[in-house]
Amino acid sequence: MKEFEDYLKYNQYSSSTINRHLKNIERFRKWTDSENVELMDITYQDLLAYMKYLSKRGTGKNTIRCYLNSIKHYYSNLVKQNIINKNPANNLQIKGIKRKMVYDVLSPIELEQLYHKFTTTPPVYTKQHESGLRALEYQRDIVMLGLLIYQGVTAKELIQLQPNHIRLRQGQIEIPGGRKSESRVLKLEAVQMLDIQEYLLKTRAEILQATNKASEQLFISIGWSESLYPTLGKFTNTIRKQNPRIQDLQQVRASVIVKWLKNYNLRQVQYMAGHRYVSSTEKYKLNDLRDLQEDINKYHPTITG
Repeated sequence: MKEFEDYLKYNQYSSSTINRHLKNIERFRKWTDSENVELMDITYQDLLAYMKYLSKRGTGKNTIRCYLNSIKHYYSNLVKQNIINKNPANNLQIKGIKRKMVYDVLSPIELEQLYHKFTTTPPVYTKQHESGLRALEYQRDIVMLGLLIYQGVTAKELIQLQPNHIRLRQGQIEIPGGRKSESRVLKLEAVQMLDIQEYLLKTRAEILQATNKASEQLFISIGWSESLYPTLGKFTNTIRKQNPRIQDLQQVRASVIVKWLKNYNLRQVQYMAGHRYVSSTEKYKLNDLRDLQEDINKYHPTITG
């Protein structure tokens, strides 16, 4: 188990995910002991028996899928170490689990309208002493909205961006990769450039001074919190007032990716979205702007319950 834990750490899984995988494998090991089966000798049929055993005990399909995912990782590690030749769980999946469609996506026109309306309709301040900070907040939010709509960044990437990731002279932005995403360099649109330049050269410094903060982040919260998460929640509510269809920031990103798929090939969009696997990009092709419905994947084997 120590080798498996090291494997998970090497792949940069969070501590909570590592603990979950270890517990799932320990649960599986207890079952193999009860069945007098060695972990190293597990076959596809043995895994089928384990899935059916879990189902008969009332374990839900999503939970079984989580257990199976841990088992796949466990045997992938053994294959990597040349302890076994083949992962017995590779072709085993659960049938009947439904994945929701990515989102009720916004059309390209709606995305443009959202940006245009936001950038041309400054907020009205009810208190004079609020106007200074709120004006800075508005200028910051314009830049964030532009990166969401034109570069399809995630909320987490907004938090991780730093000023040096903006290449004004080249008209580009570098978006760093993460545990689940790849880095990429994307073009900045002309409509964004003046706002980004003003934010980098003036607004950001004024926010730091006004809030008495020191930060390497590109975007700084106006409030007392050092975290940008509350800011993004407030920001989401603000743009939702302009378009009530907006659910969250991931919906905006999904809409951008769907738009890209209409204009670029799959591999290009995979790069632009920062997807590690092309399958992550392909699922956005399932969206139909006229008739959104659930994507029901077919799995094998069938597990009832």
